[in-house]
Amino acid sequence: MNCESKQQSVHPLLLCPYANFKNKEDEFRWIHFRESPTLPNADKSTLSSLSHICSLDLCNSKDGTYDEVSCQICEKPLVGTLFYSCKECLGEFPIALTYYHKECMELIQNHPHHPKHSLRLQANYSTHKTCAYLPSIIRISRHEHRLSFTSSLTPEKWLCGVCRGKIDTNYGRYYCVKGCSYGVHSKCATRKDVWDGKELDGQQEDPYEEDITKSFDEISDGIIQHFSHQNHHMRLDDETNRKFDENKRCQACTLAICDEIIYSCMQCDFTLHQECAHLSRKKQHATHPHPSP
Repeated sequence: MNCESKQQSVHPLLLCPYANFKNKEDEFRWIHFRESPTLPNADKSTLSSLSHICSLDLCNSKDGTYDEVSCQICEKPLVGTLFYSCKECLGEFPIALTYYHKECMELIQNHPHHPKHSLRLQANYSTHKTCAYLPSIIRISRHEHRLSFTSSLTPEKWLCGVCRGKIDTNYGRYYCVKGCSYGVHSKCATRKDVWDGKELDGQQEDPYEEDITKSFDEISDGIIQHFSHQNHHMRLDDETNRKFDENKRCQACTLAICDEIIYSCMQCDFTLHQECAHLSRKKQHATHPHPSP
């Protein structure tokens, strides 16, 4: 393994996750001024176990020595990639606890959910490491618009659109990008039965998301071209006092035509209820994370 110490040039927040400060003031002074905390009357072993304050070294495993070792953030093998490691940890912790992919560390350091400030990985991160990879923009089965992740504090009282429980606005959650008063817990929004697993940040919206995939084109006033009957035009028939014919049925719902407003083909017997003709071509159902064709 080839490691190059970056003690002077590394970003000051790329500390070992096991760095242990006594208080916030010590941490602040080290990060901004590189001043190590003072531990009076402490021997060398005590200083090592309490302070353990050092930058990570940038390393590579091109020789394949560490291909079987996994990153402690994403849990994937190093396999010839650049990674960060801590020399202090090598003597105190199992080897499996000391390696972090370069990309994983820098993603946390420059996290998209908190762009104004850098973040620092700490040793108790494992309980919340999945939160670091929460998607920015998603679409769920319980709402017609896309949702965006936010960690901003707001004074409003929110109820989760999935579990209906109270949303604590001190923590991150998802909200509607169209301005609806709709919010969801991050855990609820990313459930497998609610979210299809797709990150939509940077992707254009599908036509059905914008409600512009209509079932028909309007040719003129009362005349349409329906997608299910593309060879002929259909005319709106608002006569509701027609004679009942049990053989005349809507070609969408198959129910008999009675006193409803309908669309009738101008060249054949094809008929649709007006409500059936207006049904969208795709439907997002609350119990299924994918839109039905």
